[in-house]
Amino acid sequence: MKKDKAYFDAIEKDIEGEGGAWTREEGLAAASEWMTETAKLPGADAAYRRIKAQQTAAKALRRMRERAALTQAEIARRMEVKATAVSRLERFGATTLQALFGYAQACGYKIRITAESKADQFAFA
Repeated sequence: MKKDKAYFDAIEKDIEGEGGAWTREEGLAAASEWMTETAKLPGADAAYRRIKAQQTAAKALRRMRERAALTQAEIARRMEVKATAVSRLERFGATTLQALFGYAQACGYKIRITAESKADQFAFA
């Protein structure tokens, strides 16, 4: 069987539940094959690291809110945004420093950023 873009697009469609009558095992096997093939593409390592960093940031935001004993609605009110925006931040991580700083402040935290080299260190914020 030829494994071209259409083949992998069909697998992705099935994984998302749009495609058809695959069993769970067939779907998992197809997903595993899709991930293996995708990992061979140029730039896959950088994309994986970026996604992993976003997931780590999203988990940190959620933990920050939980430790502050706040709801997403309370964070949204403090940030003056919709609750859906807070939910999105907690699922995908902050994509801007402004969002990260605003979320942390709403939780009662302060973000500190430093740039370091062997000889020097600079603090931002």
